[in-house]
Amino acid sequence: MDYNQRKKPQYAEQVRWGGQAMEMNREGEKSVYFLSGIGTWKAGNFFSGAMKDLTERYRVAGVRKVHTADFYPYGFMDDVLANGYSRFIARQALAVSRDMYARYLRNRGGKRAFDFIVEDYEAAGCGEIVLIGHSGGGVAAYAAGKMLHDKGYSIDKVIMVGSPEVWIAEDWQNRVCRVHKAGRLGDPITWFGKPSPGAPRIRSAVNIVGGHPDYFRWNSFDQDGVSNLAKTMDAIWTCLTS
Repeated sequence: MDYNQRKKPQYAEQVRWGGQAMEMNREGEKSVYFLSGIGTWKAGNFFSGAMKDLTERYRVAGVRKVHTADFYPYGFMDDVLANGYSRFIARQALAVSRDMYARYLRNRGGKRAFDFIVEDYEAAGCGEIVLIGHSGGGVAAYAAGKMLHDKGYSIDKVIMVGSPEVWIAEDWQNRVCRVHKAGRLGDPITWFGKPSPGAPRIRSAVNIVGGHPDYFRWNSFDQDGVSNLAKTMDAIWTCLTS
């Protein structure tokens, strides 16, 4: 069943609440890049529901053109043989862990994302750039955002969903938002990384069903019929409009 057939996200009030922040871009354009973490299949359309949801939110807010694309800075599982899954994911995890502690210009996942975004943006992109990274993709998203900014691209926000902690430059603290699972235990992946004071200060906790892989699931619902996707996208939208 399509996620739109179930209870839809209730974001009309958030659009109005965020109206002042969005006003400057009501006739504008956005390019939104979703970056995955490890253990992800391209064929699974991991971000497809999020892309549809965010495009509709921008449309309601008056943004006339939205370009979306996804990228896998640490590779994807589609071409990996079943007996090689564990080794491949271990290599991906090692690459993310190295990038967590690297300076942004030495972040390899970030550099791959930067190269992809530059090529894609020149071909089809428009307006300000938003980067949304899940898990290790958030680590790459921040580094890519910094690289793109260095080259003169306009970066709106970087949103890290279920991502490990990374050090955020002081002048980027207002551009970076961290979305994580609510609760005493929350999402263990978000425990890793560099601690405060360099950690992202803008944070949003979401009460999702399940764990780390489930932030963008349209078919996981709480007792009120609200999906994980709706909750995560509400948090992302608040970050984008505040």
